[in-house]
Amino acid sequence: MKVTLISHASVIIESHGHRIWTDPWLSGKVFNESWSLFPAAAYDPSMLDDIDYLWISHIHPDHFHIPSLVSLPAEFKRRVTVLFQDNHADRLFEVLEKCGYKNFQVLRHRKQTALSEQTSVYCYSAGTLDSCLGVIEPETILFNVNDSRLNATDCRRVKSDLGHIDTVLSQFSLAVYNGFQPRESHLTRGAAAVLEKIFGNHEDLGAKLTIPFASLMRFSLVDNRYMNAFANRPGDVWDFAQRRGLGVAILYPGDTYDSSANYDSAPALKKIRRGLRDDRRIPLRHAGGCTAAADRGSVPPDGASSA
Repeated sequence: MKVTLISHASVIIESHGHRIWTDPWLSGKVFNESWSLFPAAAYDPSMLDDIDYLWISHIHPDHFHIPSLVSLPAEFKRRVTVLFQDNHADRLFEVLEKCGYKNFQVLRHRKQTALSEQTSVYCYSAGTLDSCLGVIEPETILFNVNDSRLNATDCRRVKSDLGHIDTVLSQFSLAVYNGFQPRESHLTRGAAAVLEKIFGNHEDLGAKLTIPFASLMRFSLVDNRYMNAFANRPGDVWDFAQRRGLGVAILYPGDTYDSSANYDSAPALKKIRRGLRDDRRIPLRHAGGCTAAADRGSVPPDGASSA
């Protein structure tokens, strides 16, 4: 099985000739222009020729990004099959049908759906909104947790359904802040709790490897830029995993992880470090529309994080 990172929560999962593209967010901002892709998407229109399925995890705009979905070619929309959990799927399919998509399939909670003799997909609906995707083949099983908040009971259920998990994909940083003060201590603890959650799921699922994703963004308004200083970076995930002896692979947009080969995270970590330095030069935007130069508070200072 192969996993190619495109952007944020968007990957292409390849299994025995089938390719599943998850949660495309290719450009632009979301959440009232307060989130930007970081790094930029590694998107090439030619990749669409090989994609068979399009999976949407849930309806938050960094996962169900309508501008990206609308922008894709008409031929692709006619050919690809959209997969979505059994949770008001008719509403999502109605929206996408208006955008030109033609083929849809509902995934039932805790059920496997065969794509071929060698590849199946599995859906786990988490809470009232999110969903996870399992991709199962004889050689390996991948489980895309995304930003679902799974507890130990959820993980036991998934293991009982699938048997074992080889690779987990998981969100790795802050998404929201409840406003409690003092801000520094609450955000620091919140970021640390996300790391504990990632590897709590890793151990509860009995995974061999975790790939951190779904937090490849920057807070891009002057109003919320302070959160960038507390966000986990892929290097933080790497360091945490190394301290605990847990398997992890760091991908940069465009990188591919192949479950049948050795993978070296060093090039991705190097690119991310360089990108963080360059990110300080990007102007930030006020909610009202005017811009302001990024200052040193927008990202961790040198040495605060390995990437």
